[in-house]
Parts: sequence; structure tokens; C-alpha cells
Amino acid sequence: MSKTGRVILSVGVAGLVATGGVYGIVSGDGRSVAHTEAMTSGSPSVTSSPSVTASPSVTASPSVTRSPSVTRSPSVTRSPSVTGSSSVTSSPSATSSPSAAAGTQVRSVVAERTAAVKRAKRAQKRQHLRVRKHVKGVKRRAVSRRAVVLPLKSYRITAGFGQVGNRWSRRHTGLDMAAPLGTPVRAVSAGTIISAGWGGPYGNRIKIRHADGTQTWYCHLSAYVRRSGRVAAGQVIGRVGSTGNSTGPHLHLEVRPGGGAPVNPLTWLRAHGLNP
Repeated sequence: MSKTGRVILSVGVAGLVATGGVYGIVSGDGRSVAHTEAMTSGSPSVTSSPSVTASPSVTASPSVTRSPSVTRSPSVTRSPSVTGSSSVTSSPSATSSPSAAAGTQVRSVVAERTAAVKRAKRAQKRQHLRVRKHVKGVKRRAVSRRAVVLPLKSYRITAGFGQVGNRWSRRHTGLDMAAPLGTPVRAVSAGTIISAGWGGPYGNRIKIRHADGTQTWYCHLSAYVRRSGRVAAGQVIGRVGSTGNSTGPHLHLEVRPGGGAPVNPLTWLRAHGLNP
């Protein structure tokens, strides 16, 4: 091949490479000289080289963007030595010493037992007071319900009903019961005081009317304790004296059923279960 032919062939090959075609170059003697395939637009050596556009060492390197040593280092954000160290927050030697807990428990038990003893004493005292109050109430009710009692607790009978003598203008109308001056005189039965004052020969006298209409008279008194109102059986109404027609301190007791003529007080008291 001449020099001119070689130049033309070289230029043709370069043009084919530049345009991306595939051609057969025929020499002057008619033989195929070269087959060339040029890939310019999609050549991986130029446009898609992984060493340039998608190199993992540059765009997605885990050592830079997701390095656990920087963003999620447990030594910085979740270090147990700082946030949850048991040596600081829950040291048993500081907050829950066995000896301190035992002492607290003993003091609590002692305080509880002391309080229980005090409560028991207060309850016992209240119970005692309730019992005493109940007993007093029972006694009061028993006295008030009692039909008839003796007017004096201690006495000596010196004159009986119907007795005659120079001490009375007529026969004796009551029962004389001698006792020391000032001895309490009690109502023989529940009733209402209808009179309290001077009674001539009877001296200081109290009259009581009872539920069935019977009247009892208490004479020769030295003092009045009650002058009016309701009285219970056994309630103190006066004091033994020697006023009026009397030779010494005593109580003259009369019993008048329906407020009429007097009857023997001794018989009346015995009819109500008493033994003077």
C-alpha cells in the first residue's frame, strides 16, 4: 500500500471510531483489513465508571455518615456509669442499712403497742363510767317504781295509832317514830305535795297526795326540804323535829285513804310489804 493509502486508511479508522460505526476496511488488494467497534456514548470506561460516579469510598462510605463511633457511641449517650449507676442512686450501704431498718421497725412496734395500751385504758374507763351510770339509773328507777318505803331509815316507835293519854286531847291518830333531830324524812310513796306549812298541834307539816288518792302527813318537822311539786318514793322532803305539840324530836306519820279519816299507819305499811 502506498503512503497515501495508509494515511487515508488511518483517517477512515479514526472517523469510524469517532462516529461509533462498525465498518470493514478493504485494502487495495480487496482483503479485509480491520473491523472496528467504537462505543463512545455508552462506553463504561467513560460515562459509567464506578471509580468516579458511584465510588462507595466517597458517597456512601460508612466510616463518615453512619460511623457508630460518633453518632451512637454508648460511651457518651447511654453510659451506665453516669445515668444509671447503682453505686450512686441505690447504694444499700447508705439508704437501707439493716441496722437502721431494724431500729425503725422496733420503734414502730413499741409506739404501736403503747398506743394500743392507751386505747384499751380509755375504753375500759368509758366502759366503767357507763356501768356506773347504768347502775345509778337502775337504782333510781327501782326507787321510783317502789310502791311504798319507810319514812325513816333508823327510828324507834314511841306511840301507836289509837293510843290515848294525857298527851293527846283525843286518841292518837298516827304513828310516832322517834329519831335524832335533823334526821331526813322521806316520802313513803310517789305523789304530789299539796301542802307544806304550819299545822297547829302538828307543828311544821307536809301533806302528800298519792296516785290512789291516799294522803300521807309528815308532822313536827324541824325543816322543809321540798314544799311543792312531784316527789318519788324515798325522796327526802324534810327533817325530823319537835315543833307543835311534841315532847321530843320525832316524826308523826298519818295515813288518810282518799283524804278522809286516818287509818293505822302500821297496818297500811304492812299491807304494802313493809315491817316497821
